[in-house]
This record gives sequence, structure tokens and C-alpha cells, in this order.
Amino acid sequence: DDDDFDDDDDLEDDLEDDDDFDDFDDDEVPQHLVRRVAKFQKDGPGVLVLSEFAGSAQSLSGAIRVNPWNTDELADAIHESLTLSRVERELRWAKLQRYVTTNTANYWARSFVSDFRDVCDHPPLLSKLPRLSTQEVLRAYEGSKNRLIVADYDGTLTQRQSLPQLATPAPAVAQLLATLAKDSKNTLYVMSGRERKYMDKWLGKFKVGLAAELGYCHRGPDDPPGQWTSLCRDLDTSWKNVVQPIMQYFAERTPGTYIETKETSLAWHFQDADPHFGAWQAKDMQIHMEDVLANLPLEIVQGKFFVEVRHVGVNKALVLEDVLRRGPRRRGRAGATAEHASGGPLLARSNSDSHLVSAAAAATAPAPSAAGDPLEDDFDFVLCVGDDRSDEDMYQLLKAYYARRSEHHQTAKPLVVYLVRIGTGATQAEFFLENIFELRKLLRNMASISIRELNDHRNGPGSSSGGPTTGAHHHRNLATTGVAAQSSRASMIIS
Repeated sequence: DDDDFDDDDDLEDDLEDDDDFDDFDDDEVPQHLVRRVAKFQKDGPGVLVLSEFAGSAQSLSGAIRVNPWNTDELADAIHESLTLSRVERELRWAKLQRYVTTNTANYWARSFVSDFRDVCDHPPLLSKLPRLSTQEVLRAYEGSKNRLIVADYDGTLTQRQSLPQLATPAPAVAQLLATLAKDSKNTLYVMSGRERKYMDKWLGKFKVGLAAELGYCHRGPDDPPGQWTSLCRDLDTSWKNVVQPIMQYFAERTPGTYIETKETSLAWHFQDADPHFGAWQAKDMQIHMEDVLANLPLEIVQGKFFVEVRHVGVNKALVLEDVLRRGPRRRGRAGATAEHASGGPLLARSNSDSHLVSAAAAATAPAPSAAGDPLEDDFDFVLCVGDDRSDEDMYQLLKAYYARRSEHHQTAKPLVVYLVRIGTGATQAEFFLENIFELRKLLRNMASISIRELNDHRNGPGSSSGGPTTGAHHHRNLATTGVAAQSSRASMIIS
């Protein structure tokens, strides 16, 4: 009789007490038990509350994910699950059921084997960069008159560090940069994502051009310390109030990560996190921020062990573009003055990456020289070295610059360009070096050439060995060059 069940007693106790339940086949279950089960489930399915640290948390999106160590958050999640409407509970449950019934162990096994076979049958076409020939670079360096050397900082000149304060350049690196910068034939720039205060502190005393915060601000080799040129003034950074909480959310859930707050950007670093989990979280955070920041003039850059949010159009190529327009240091300030008089610095009117290629054409029109031939005093040797996504814009710009020079000035002095990446991977660079120590070795040899040329100039033309050396003899000369006038400093560089 249905009236026997109006009190809605505990179904589980009743079922446990029903010794006759297991004696029935599926088609012989008593109707009173069926009615009791149906009455018990009249409110629909429950809600899954799942720890965000569980392996299935990223897959079971129908669950309410919580940090189990946060008591308040856990209590709120339980309260939410108990107060959800029946419709929402059924939708969540259907989503969970659909996932677990579709993505079974058999499904994953078949998918893995299928993908594995596909890769074996159709291996991906990975472009293999040739290793940079240091001897070729040294010969070109020795035979050139106006050299441009551009290097990224973190991961290129120095090892990557987890904290900005620890990224101080090694004494040997600082000495190499100082020696190369003293060569009047060289224009040397260091491009960094660090803040300007750190770049000034570490390299401000040298005749080295610096770019900070991925190109937002820069200073030339001959500018006094502390004098920086910014991309624009009164930049609106109120968007940080939106981005910071998102980064903080992921930082709290990814051990070994931290947020670096810069003057005009925010960066989330995961170098000290588990590499796989950190990269996974970085991608998840990027997807989340892309939805939130869709209507703001910002871009999200994922580099090597970091995700940075910056203003659209801010990149290292803008600084390099201005350097190419101004030309070599030895051209003097006259060229820069002419460039300003012709319409101001290019940085003032470039505000997005879409201007990169068109700006490259402008970069090939250097300021007029006294001799009347702008190419006579233009760069004839360019070495650009980087290690991650933030350097790709420079490679793209230099390729356009080289193509423009080659197309319109075929009879001029040839330009040699070396686009180098530290390590391998998808890149627009044309050569690679295995690690930063190979780059340091190359810079040491370049510095030794500069020192020898300086000594030859001081001692007069007759002291020169007779032009650029080549082959094995050239290699031996690099190791045994006499630098009596500066023996103590040269020994530090060459050793």
C-alpha cells in the first residue's frame, strides 16, 4: 500500500533490512521497492565536489572544484552544491556522465595507438637549424667596419634566474660587453624584459645601448646613465587590477611560481615549478586571460618559463628599428639630428605589431652621411642573438631589412646578417648555438679581435699582420694575439 511509505523513512536502512531483495531477478523486483527508490530520487542527482588537486579535476568540468585546505572555500562549495536548482544539477551530472562514458580506458588506448602510428607513418617536418660557424662569423667581424651586435639578456647573456635581483651578469660577461663597446666600430645593444632600474644598475656604466621591459623604454650607447626614452607617456596601467588577481590565483595553485610587477607589464614566472605542470597551468591561465582581456589593447606573450601581459605593439623590434634608422655610433649625432628633423623617432608613431614589416622598409633608409652615400657608413655586419618568443620580432625585422638592402642596393658593400637562437625550436632565426657558453666563447674571440685592432691602430699601420686572417692560422691568432698594452685586461677576456 502506498500509504505505508508516506513517512519517507531512511531508504538505505530499509533496503539493508530487506533480506528478500537479493532473491529477486531484475524483472521480478517488487513494485513497492521500485516506488520507494523512485520516491527517494525525486529531487534528482547530487553534485560532485572535487579537490582541484585531484588528477581528474581538469577533466571533470561538471564538478565544483575547491581547494580542500581552504575551509571557507570548501564550506561555500558545499553550500552551493546543496542549493543548486534541480535543472543545474542534472546538467552538471549529465556532463560528468557523458565524459566518463565517452573517455573510457579503451578510448584512450585506441587514441594513443592511433596517434602513435600516425606519427610513425608521417613524421613531422621539423626545420633543423644549422649550427653557427664561429669561424665564419669571426672572419666577417674582422673584415667589417660598422658592426651591430644585439643580444637578449636572460637566457642569452646570462642564465635565467627565478628572481630579478639574482640576474646580475657574471663579471666575465660584463667585461666582454665593456671591451666590445669600446671598439668604435661596434654598436652594441642588450635587449631585456627586466625593469630599467636593474639594467641601469648592471650595465649602465658601459657604452652599451639598453632596452628594458621588452622594448617599452630604451637608451642609446652614448646616453648618460638614467636617461631613458619611453614608448609613450602617461600609459594607462589600470588593467593590472584585472590581471593581477588572475595571476595570483594560478600562483597560489602552482608551487614554485611568482608574479613580477613591472612598470608597464606583469609577468608570471614558473621556472622553479614542475616543468610539465607549470607549462600546463601557464596555458590554462593564458586561455582564461584571453577571454577577460579580449577588448583591451593588451597582448599575452608566453616565453620560456614565463607568461607576460603587456601593451599591444611593445616589443624589442621597435627599439631595433630605431637603431637601424640612426645607424652606427661612429656616424655621430648628425645622423640622429637629421632623422629627428625628418619627422621624429619612428617609435613615436609605431603602436602595433602590424607595422613591423612596413617599418622595416623605413629602417633601411638611414640618415644622410657627410659623404653623400648613406650606405657607405651603414651597418655591414649584424649579429642578433636571442632565446625565446620575445626575440622573434627582431629576427623578422632584420630579415626584412636585409631583403630591402639586397634588393635596392645590389652594388653596395654587402651586408652580412647572423640571426642566432640559443637552443633549438620553432624560430625565425637562421642559426643556433647550443648554450650561452658557446656564445661567450664567440664574444671572447670577437673581443680579442677588437683589442688587436686597437693595438695595431696605436702602434701604426706597419704593425698590422696584413689584413684579415683565415682558416686555422686565423684561429691560432685569436688564441695567441699579443696585447702587451692591456695584458691584464686581455688575459681576463681571452682565458
